Amino acid sequence: MLDYHPKSTKPPALIYLRNTISLKGLKPGDYELIIILHDEIAKGPPATQAVKFRVIPTLAPAPASGDKVTR
Repeated sequence: MLDYHPKSTKPPALIYLRNTISLKGLKPGDYELIIILHDEIAKGPPATQAVKFRVIPTLAPAPASGDKVTR
């Protein structure tokens, strides 16, 4: 999903990585995203975190002014 290739000869003190995922196509409901980070340099155990989130149904857009509303 994300590859980081350092360009410095000194190791940085902190590294911030950012990634974006699409939720398009997910039906409304409760979900859990599990993030697993593998450190290829330190070779330690992977770091994991679970993030719970909810997709809510979209509301129908309000009619634009001047549009006829049918009932």
